[in-house]
Amino acid sequence: MPRFGLHLHPDKTKLIEFGRFAAINRKNHGLGKPETFDFLGMTHYCDKSWKRGRFRVGRRPAGKRVRQKLIEIREELFRRMHWDKETLAKWLGKVIAGWLNYYAVPGTSKVLEAFCFAIKRYLLRTLRRQSQFEPTKWALVDGLVKRFWPKPSTRHPWPGQRLVV
Repeated sequence: MPRFGLHLHPDKTKLIEFGRFAAINRKNHGLGKPETFDFLGMTHYCDKSWKRGRFRVGRRPAGKRVRQKLIEIREELFRRMHWDKETLAKWLGKVIAGWLNYYAVPGTSKVLEAFCFAIKRYLLRTLRRQSQFEPTKWALVDGLVKRFWPKPSTRHPWPGQRLVV
């Protein structure tokens, strides 16, 4: 790595026990659960399959990235508050579709639904601030979501299915 001018940051780089036997080894040593690590915007952790209890790498969107994206969306909604309802919902649908294209991996459905619900709350708040006279109801927001937003569902197969040749 030094040959290419790259150096490891000592605070960000460490060896962790991870893998098939990490949970058992750490339990025997009295250390608790295996550590997690963030890589490419995802938090990776030791997990077990629900069917046979075999080891698998669990992935979920990193909390830092989720919070950062929600803040960006909230600020952008404040800037676009003057847009009409349909245009705002279409724009949010495109943003959510792009986010789901990257983060919608197997095992992340709860995080995806929570992310979309948070954006739905931001949309409701923005629509309520647009008008002083007509209160916006959840029914209107639900109708916009059904028309313009993609469903928060898994978009990528398991690696075992994807890499079979």
